[in-house]
Amino acid sequence: MNKELQVATTPSHWFDDKNPVESYAFFKECGMESVDFAICAKYPYADIKAGKRSEFFSQDIEKILDYYRPIKEALDINEISLCQSHAIFPPYVHEDQEFSQHLFDVMEKNFAVCAFLECPCMVVHPWSNYDKELEKKVNIEYYTKLIPIAKKYSVKICLENMFFKNANINLKGACGSAKEAAWYVDTLNEIAGEEMFGYCFDLGHANLCRQNVYEYVKTLGHRLTVLHMHDNNAIEDQHLAPMIMRTTDWEGFIKGLCEINYRGSLSFESGHSLSDLPKELYSSMLRYTADVGKYIRKRILENEH
Repeated sequence: MNKELQVATTPSHWFDDKNPVESYAFFKECGMESVDFAICAKYPYADIKAGKRSEFFSQDIEKILDYYRPIKEALDINEISLCQSHAIFPPYVHEDQEFSQHLFDVMEKNFAVCAFLECPCMVVHPWSNYDKELEKKVNIEYYTKLIPIAKKYSVKICLENMFFKNANINLKGACGSAKEAAWYVDTLNEIAGEEMFGYCFDLGHANLCRQNVYEYVKTLGHRLTVLHMHDNNAIEDQHLAPMIMRTTDWEGFIKGLCEINYRGSLSFESGHSLSDLPKELYSSMLRYTADVGKYIRKRILENEH
């Protein structure tokens, strides 16, 4: 199957790591075509924020890969490929350099897992701070350190637009503007001497910061590599199924994808839409999400010149 514009989502409530063959067969039956693989699931955000070291990623790489072998076999059996993956986050803690070194070591193993699963790119969150000059300095230094590892494993690094809260107000984080995002990608590729960096546009994050998603996508242009598509109420990062809220400019977003001739994956980060559903309705929600992806693909292909 042509891997352009494949409809994808992340492993969520429907996935059973003890029965990956059956899980991915179900996934495929629901109309999904590719996987946005959450490597970060083995080292949760809450653990990193609490300063807990990862027991799983402290193992030798071969033991770590042993865990993923049945998953790779299940993907191969079901003829499903990975379109993208997501690294641990946050990947860096500015206030604790010793712990940040542990996270860096874990990150290298994330790249090894990504390569083992034959995934072409991995989303690595940038660090956000109120001091924009410090933010840029720290991020450029951090991503520059990742370049030899990314080259070793032939995995493209994708930055993502971030946000943070202050007094319940959503503020733009790193890559908060399209111009800044484009600057990061271009600067890092120049440092790398080749195209080792791309971009993941998170539609939900952009909506939280009330951004013009059409202009954001247009400005990114060829730098846009992958997507995180999901819906929210413009207040909380809810990761809901697409096109169910009235706050997100889906039409402007699709128009932008059409105009830049986007050909990456159409990946949904909407696993929370299954949280309160009975298992019997998982297939209905996944089919609906896949149908939205295929609708977006149809719109893009119809726009071809």
